[in-house]
Amino acid sequence: MSTRPSLLALQFVLTLIILGVLLMRAESAIAVAGSLVSILAGSRGREMLQLAAYTIRGVAFGVTVTAVVEAAVAGIGLKLAGAP
Repeated sequence: MSTRPSLLALQFVLTLIILGVLLMRAESAIAVAGSLVSILAGSRGREMLQLAAYTIRGVAFGVTVTAVVEAAVAGIGLKLAGAP
């Protein structure tokens, strides 16, 4: 990973662009996945797709909450240590 701020900013912007493209296509991807699992596994496939969606959401939420808590604890620790 680069330590130059300009490269870091470029990576951040590219990440946002990729995320935006993926989110724009999310509904059609869900429809394709739904029809594919229905063909392959019937109603059981739909249940598994829903379970996968819940799992992905849960993991994403857990990672986000963990990051926020870690940042808050680190900030408090830095404040107590007197870091600028």
